[in-house]
Amino acid sequence: EGLRAYFAAHPDHAAAIVGRALESSRARLAARRAGERARYRRVDLRPDREVYRQQFGIRSKNWHDSARWITDATLLGAHGGSCQVPPDTVALDACCGSGVVGASFRGKVARIVGLDLTPQMAELARQRLDEVVLGDVYEMPFDNESFGLVCNREVLHLLPHPERPVAEFYRVLKPGGQLVVGQLVPYGPVDAPWMFRVLKKKQPLFFNNFLAEDVHALLEQAGFVDITSTEVLQWEDIDTWIDTWETPGVQRHQIRDLYLNAPAEVRAVHPFEVNAAGRILDCWRWVIFSAFKR
Repeated sequence: EGLRAYFAAHPDHAAAIVGRALESSRARLAARRAGERARYRRVDLRPDREVYRQQFGIRSKNWHDSARWITDATLLGAHGGSCQVPPDTVALDACCGSGVVGASFRGKVARIVGLDLTPQMAELARQRLDEVVLGDVYEMPFDNESFGLVCNREVLHLLPHPERPVAEFYRVLKPGGQLVVGQLVPYGPVDAPWMFRVLKKKQPLFFNNFLAEDVHALLEQAGFVDITSTEVLQWEDIDTWIDTWETPGVQRHQIRDLYLNAPAEVRAVHPFEVNAAGRILDCWRWVIFSAFKR
């Protein structure tokens, strides 16, 4: 009762004490979750192709305006700069979207083919690639050993059973062919659970919160060798990123709250800032993997 009376008489002290207690609680939660595996799944792991087709068909209307990373020159340059195949190579941009990743290999290979499930995205990609085929990364409509290079970006964490499309990448590559995969990853196990909540609220199809070592293991298990990686840090405008049709207003507020109330442990490893206008800028960690088929 005495403490209650003191808090009533000194509201500033009460706010400071309660705030410190909440901060400590969040820190304990983050520490407990740091040891958890940073990969999460829905109960239903069957890919629903129609859901992907509808969602990305609608997103194609403002695809390039929905996030900075899509056309970021440094990030795309890291993909194209990874190329280690002869200039007469035929390349495949798997899940090509608007074709910007495949186009980053222009001048380094002879021909670039795109594959996408969504007709609207395929139409965008045809502006940049030599040919675009409608199809599914779980069962690619190509013969074995058709390509000397396969590239892919920011798709594997949206797919249940990601080992299946990776096996398809391996199948359609020629012996000695190269795979280039760009993937957004947490900085480590400390920020991984927090980052999962952010990404899942924005993108309901988010399945796999890969750490960098998880992607490396996925490629290795598929049979790829000589796996190397390059890190690219890229600042993303979160307010632009969440301003999309699949993110309801309440979840946009929840995402902002996750940033504004991030535990100290997360802030220590995952850089982000709130500018003078109140917009949130997050320094995303991309890793570009290069691997080869035996």
